[in-house]
Amino acid sequence: PVTPPDPQNSIPFISTIRLKSGTVGISYKSTVSAFDTDINDTLIMAFSIPPQGLSLGTCNQKIILGFKTIKCSIQGIPEVSGNYQIQVTVQDNNGGTSSKTLPLKIKQSI
Repeated sequence: PVTPPDPQNSIPFISTIRLKSGTVGISYKSTVSAFDTDINDTLIMAFSIPPQGLSLGTCNQKIILGFKTIKCSIQGIPEVSGNYQIQVTVQDNNGGTSSKTLPLKIKQSI
């Protein structure tokens, strides 16, 4: 879902399509990327509760080719196998918000 702010503000766009698969007991890290055409906006990214053993890692913002970008990692050591749906939300400081659900598969270790 997308919440339009005011007509002068562009909403952020989450460009990541899916998270890479992981395996129980093995270190995991994947990155979620988003951008905003308003280079002066500050972006914040949040995740729904990730599978046990994973958490939100570091986030970095940059201006690249006229876009404000944010990249955040989800990382840790997965403890439970399964197919998960991770809700990602990106918000700018002018009220623009977008959300996306990303699939995440954690496999049982062999």
